[in-house]
Amino acid sequence: MAEENGLHKKGDWKKAKNVTEKVTLLIEESCVVCAQRLALQGEKIAKEHIQNQDLGWTPLKPATIANKVRKGYSELIYVATSTYFQSITGWNEGTTALIGVRRGTLTDTGGDLGIVAATLEFGSPSHNVPERPLWRPTGTELEEWCKKENDPAKLALEKLKKEA
Repeated sequence: MAEENGLHKKGDWKKAKNVTEKVTLLIEESCVVCAQRLALQGEKIAKEHIQNQDLGWTPLKPATIANKVRKGYSELIYVATSTYFQSITGWNEGTTALIGVRRGTLTDTGGDLGIVAATLEFGSPSHNVPERPLWRPTGTELEEWCKKENDPAKLALEKLKKEA
């Protein structure tokens, strides 16, 4: 029995330290995996909303639809060409999940796709564009999904059980 600072250590402290370090690494790895899952699920949710047009957005005006059709574009909200839709992505930076259109992505005509995304999300009264939220409802759904499916502690425990 070793003594340190007036305390008596009993048992295999080296083994306990190794287990603690291993658990810490597993939790960190699980958090990265959770961020990856979260980002991919967010991408999936957002794209499904665009495909299904199911968020109750203000319909496009007939003149807008006619203009899109004349140009050979899709009649769907959030879709002209497929550039915006294909640019939606989920990625992670460490344990942080990010979902959206990456900074610097351009439209077919060279405009900033981030400005298009913000205009569609929040509207633009000066351009007569109503608010058509995609990212806020996606974020809410993602929170619920995360509570059910994407728990870092659960993933770490599953991995520990496999290794035991």
